[in-house]
Amino acid sequence: MNTVAFVLEPSTGYWIALLERSKTAPPTAVTGKPTLQQAMVRVKDAKASIKFYQDHFGMSVVWAKHQPEMGFSIYNMGVFPEGTVLPSDPESEEAHAFVTSTSHTLLNLCHNHGTEDKPAGEKVYCPGNCGKCGYGHIGYLVDGLEATCEALEAKGVAFRKRPHEGFMRGIAFALDPDGYSIELIERGLGASKV
Repeated sequence: MNTVAFVLEPSTGYWIALLERSKTAPPTAVTGKPTLQQAMVRVKDAKASIKFYQDHFGMSVVWAKHQPEMGFSIYNMGVFPEGTVLPSDPESEEAHAFVTSTSHTLLNLCHNHGTEDKPAGEKVYCPGNCGKCGYGHIGYLVDGLEATCEALEAKGVAFRKRPHEGFMRGIAFALDPDGYSIELIERGLGASKV
């Protein structure tokens, strides 16, 4: 993987990946300074996680990279405006150029091979908000928070917090297959409403 470098953030111990923008694809909307390109979470079962984010959040896999010699695969997913032409083959060079030139922030699912064979219900990774884990959540803006939560719950999605529960009203936290919290925020909701 000679197209990526990692920088250690000293106060948290988190690694920050640095990727070079594609020279063959159209430029990103932001140039001359770093662009937040992705957030990575490790997942136990890539197929289950991809299906979850496709079915419930309208995400598409735009780039996939398999590293069998290193024992992992990565899947970059995003939500794009209607009419966006996505790469036809997520494993192609075209797809890699797309993800290194997009101005959209992507979710990077990292699957360490073999974790899907762990017993059902066994947590493989700290999903955040537990112990000293620094990870918190993934956030999505939604249209119609209450209706979105009701629809997700009807499809079997578990929740850590519904909009009417707890001290922070007007937001919710759903759970993905690995137990990662997904904050749901009403699009356009002013800060005074939360």
